[in-house]
Amino acid sequence: MSVLPTRPDLDQLRRQARELLKAARADHAHSLHRLRSVSDEVTLSAAQLAIAREHGFPSWPRLKAAVERRSVGPAQAAG
Repeated sequence: MSVLPTRPDLDQLRRQARELLKAARADHAHSLHRLRSVSDEVTLSAAQLAIAREHGFPSWPRLKAAVERRSVGPAQAAG
């Protein structure tokens, strides 16, 4: 399981999901295995779910929410 950095970048995670999907569609065995571990379909949502699960989250929306919470610093959250 990968650990999210202190200041994760949601755009980078989105790119990773798109790259995973592209590799799976090109029959890259490891990428297909990563997708098949979460879904029978090779779709963007399956790639996003795979990325989320690899970071310890049950879903892409939960991962996204965690990233958004971390991007709001303590001063901004209190403001």
